[in-house]
Amino acid sequence: GFTDKSETRRLAQQLALEADEIRRGVRKPVQQADTESLRPIKEHVSAYLAWGKMQGGHGGRPWDDYYQVTQRRSLEWFEEAIKLETLRDINLPAVEKALQEKSAKDGVTGKTLSNLAMTRKAFVNWCRTRKYLSGDPLEGLRKFDKSVAPDNFRRAFTVQELGGLLAATPDPRKLVYRVALVTGFRAAEIASLRVGDLDSKGRTIRLRAENTKDRRDAVSALPEDLTFALAKQVANRAAEQPIFAVIGVIQTIP
Repeated sequence: GFTDKSETRRLAQQLALEADEIRRGVRKPVQQADTESLRPIKEHVSAYLAWGKMQGGHGGRPWDDYYQVTQRRSLEWFEEAIKLETLRDINLPAVEKALQEKSAKDGVTGKTLSNLAMTRKAFVNWCRTRKYLSGDPLEGLRKFDKSVAPDNFRRAFTVQELGGLLAATPDPRKLVYRVALVTGFRAAEIASLRVGDLDSKGRTIRLRAENTKDRRDAVSALPEDLTFALAKQVANRAAEQPIFAVIGVIQTIP
């Protein structure tokens, strides 16, 4: 049923009426998708996110925290943009129109639009696998041209800009920036680093396979002064504790 008692009662009455009509031969037997597609879409989204957190990644691995957040935000955006209430409200023209309007309004890249589209497509496929949908309402949905450059051209920092940035940045954020600049690790990858991943003697830091995009261990060399700063940061901490305990610092890296 639903989280709302009155809605559950309404559904029960509807199903009882349909069952009586099926017994009398007036109506065809109800398929699972017919009832599931009428449930509030928020319930299906919650179940989908819970599945992803448990086993939605490659090889049955859980999604990392950053991917979990992006999936939730993307699905919530679609709910608001298309005014989705149930699975039956999902349709190709509405999804394409929402993406087109976002492109015109926000000037986002083809890659961003493709990511949004594929998030919705993945959710629909998950629903179909569980027989919540009898067909694919997004059949024909295509990716967008990722070669289109954004209006705000991106470039690398100059040495002078990097120096100014680090000079103006307080700890512990400065140490996070230095690790990002030296290793090239993404924000979510830096957030996943544990004390045991730091090799002070070998002056390296290891990114575990479960936290990398290609699911392979990545090892980065560190300069002596950064190694010393990190060793000081994690002194007296257990091996499985995060190097950067303040996750908010990671999430706000520009």
